[in-house]
Order: sequence, then C-alpha cells, then structure tokens
Amino acid sequence: MVNLGGNLHTIYLFTKGYPNESPIPFWKILSGFNPATYWYPNATRLIPFTIHEFPSYSYVVADLHGHVFDIPFVLLTLALLFMFFTSYKKILHSKFLILNSIILGFMAAVHYMTNAFDGPIYILLAVIIFFFLFGFSVKFFINTIVLLVSFVLFTLPFSWYFKPFVSGIGVNCSPKFLTNIGKIGPFLFEAGNCQISPLWMLFILWGFFWVSFLIFLVIRNKVSNNVTMKQCNNFLLVLFSFSLFLTIIPEFFYIKDIYPAHFRANTMFKLGYQAFTMMGIASIITFYLLKNIKKSIIYYLLSIVYVIFLFFPFIYPYFSIPSYYGQLNRKIQLDGQVWLKESYPEDNEIVDYLNKNEKGQPVILEAQGDSYTDYERISAFTGLPTVAGWWVHEWLWRGSSDIVGKRIPEVVTLYESNNINETKSLIKKYQIKYVIISRLERQKYPNLNEKKWSKIGKLIFRSSSGFGALYQINL
Repeated sequence: MVNLGGNLHTIYLFTKGYPNESPIPFWKILSGFNPATYWYPNATRLIPFTIHEFPSYSYVVADLHGHVFDIPFVLLTLALLFMFFTSYKKILHSKFLILNSIILGFMAAVHYMTNAFDGPIYILLAVIIFFFLFGFSVKFFINTIVLLVSFVLFTLPFSWYFKPFVSGIGVNCSPKFLTNIGKIGPFLFEAGNCQISPLWMLFILWGFFWVSFLIFLVIRNKVSNNVTMKQCNNFLLVLFSFSLFLTIIPEFFYIKDIYPAHFRANTMFKLGYQAFTMMGIASIITFYLLKNIKKSIIYYLLSIVYVIFLFFPFIYPYFSIPSYYGQLNRKIQLDGQVWLKESYPEDNEIVDYLNKNEKGQPVILEAQGDSYTDYERISAFTGLPTVAGWWVHEWLWRGSSDIVGKRIPEVVTLYESNNINETKSLIKKYQIKYVIISRLERQKYPNLNEKKWSKIGKLIFRSSSGFGALYQINL
C-alpha cells in the first residue's frame, strides 16, 4: 500500500475527465469506464496550487528527491517506534530505555539531513509516543531531552553549514488585524494568502484512510484482548491520529518559502507524504484486524466498505506506469543513464570519461539552465560540482536568488567572452578544472568562443561524433 498504492482519484477513470488544473467533482461527470481521459499526475495535483504526492507516483517519474531517499529510513524509524511501543515495559528499568531514545535521535537526524521536514515530524511522533507511554513523568522528560540532545549532536556536522530556507511560519487566511501587524515571532500574517481545500477534494486524497480509521475505531475493541494486540491497536491509533493531524496542518499553517501562489504546496507535500506512509501501514493492518473479528453482519458490511474503498488506490499503478512508460514507448529499467545515451550520446561519452578518470571533486563548467530541463546533466551524472545549478532549486534551498543569480551572467561570460584575462579571472574565482563544450553549450551560448580554451587549457577528450569536447584548464 505504501509503495504501490494511490488515492481515490482513480474514480476519475469512470468519468468524462477534466482539464488539467481545473478539477470537476467526479459526480458531475460520471460516465462508463473511460481510461483514455485519465491523467495520473492529477492524483498529486488535485487541490489547486498544492502538491500531494505519494511514493508510487515518485517511482513512476523516477524521482530522486530527499523525500524518496528517506522512505527506507522512515520505515525503519516506524519499526523501531513500534518495537519500543510494544515492549517498553520489558526495558522500563533498564539502560536500554535511554539507548532507545538515543537511537531515535540518530534516526531523526538522518531524516533531517535527508529531507529536512521529516526530522521535526518524527521527533514529534516520538515525543507523542513517549507521552502516551509515560504521561507527564520524569521518564517522559528524560527520554524527550535525550532524544533532542541526540538529534542536535548527530546533526551538528550537517547543521553547522546548512542554513534552512524557511523564513517563518505563515498563518493561512489571516484576519486583517493580523495582516496589519505582519509578524509575531516566527508567525507570518500575509495578506492575500488564503487557500482552503474543498472537503470533497480532501476526501479524494484521504478518503480511503479516513474510512480505514473509522473502521479501526469500530473494531479495535472487538479484536483479541491479549496485551500484545492491545499495544498494537494503541500504536495504530497513534499513527492514524498523528497522520490526520499532519494533513490538517496545511489548512491553517504553511512553511514560508519562495513560491507566491503555491505558498502552502511544500508544506502539504512534505507533511502529506509522511501521513500517506503512516496511514498506509495502519490501514492495511486494519484490514488484518477486520479479518480476525467475529463473523457477523458488521464484519461483512465493514469488509465490503473497506474493499470498495481499497479498490481505487489499489489500481493506481496499473494505469500510472503504462501511462508514463507505455504511451511514450519508454522501457522500464533501472539504468538512468540510458536516457543520456539516447538523447545526448556525446555527453554520455564525456560523463563516462570523467567517471573513469577523475577520482576527485573538481569544479566543472557547463551550460546553466532552469529546473526540470536537461541542463547541468554532466554534473548530475558525474556528481562533480558545477558553477551554477538549476536556478529555482538553488533559489529555494538558499532562500535567495542572489548567489546563483550573480553566477549566471558569469557563466555566459566564461563561454562567450574573447577576453582571455577576464576568463582566467573567473576560472580562478570558481577553481574550474574542466570545461564542457557540447550541444547544449552551443545552443545556449551562440557567441561561444571555443578556440580560447586551447590557449587556456588543453583538449583531453572529444566524443566519437566530434561534437562534444572536454577541456582541462592549466593555470
């Protein structure tokens, strides 16, 4: 469910469809089975100006962002929390109680360094579980302090250099008297920032989980009374409740970033991703619990309801994967470099040369472009730093466009200037070792001066087509 499931949006397979970014309530356009009108990304962009992705979608589009990298660590943290929750009485008076909090602090640090939002999310979940187990007691405060201190210590090598892009916590739909104030502490009150998610859209996204949660509440006391099962049920109650809380937060607050119209998109995206993961696990275990209650009318009714709602998220990959790979004649594979071989064979040869012969981390110069374009492809496939990356992504994570914004014209100068001294000065400034001149560079910089690079450095590689060249700087 977590890795392959979707949401109730697949109900639009049985409608006439709707224009992208202009969703229509499904009951107004119901028809027969009509898969030709279904566009799978709409399941992650249903609510206007927001993002609400889930792992299955990430896999289809081969997403390598931090929220995807963090999935195995998230599952490990949830497993550790479950083990602690169901066995804490056995270690209540032992040194392993504190050790557990240290391990959870380490895992929270991994989350924070992998995908910043996830660190606070799982710290808060751990603290809630501490409270559930210990109440306001000495053990609660000791374990919470150990958790937080461990988190700070384990993240210190990273946090020492990392500056979060968050500039405040925005309050959605702030009243006028607060927008006149503008800011109180970390809270921002911005005029015009008011987006309310329609309830029916929220139901499309989270309806399966809501139904599963309600079924769980109905049956949780009808399942076996043994201690282990009770603890399991209490853990599921925490997961469901905490996930519901995460999905509600973006209706009231948002983390301030650089996007004006999509001001709550990242908040809903990152919180919703974790809510999907936790409720995905809890929902399927609910089905297992449902199968183990006494067979009665309630059992059959709840089972039918559950299966009906499970059907829609269950079929999502059946349509999303062929939609992306089949219609575009893409072969499903794990080698991400195949695309480069087919689209930019000369660049692929340069990448292979650098990967084989360069063992360090020198700076390279290549054409600069914006997000979700083919630019910065040499840096992406070699791991070598480049002078200027995707502009908007750099802007987002640095909190300002100044750094990369000032570098972009300098990259133009490096490629187009006939002034050798000016070029050498910029090379020293950025400590550039390699210069790439290939198809994208020739397209991006029409006044590109390739001859000067033979004077500043030397040609060390040229592609078989003769179109791609790699120069090594000798200064």
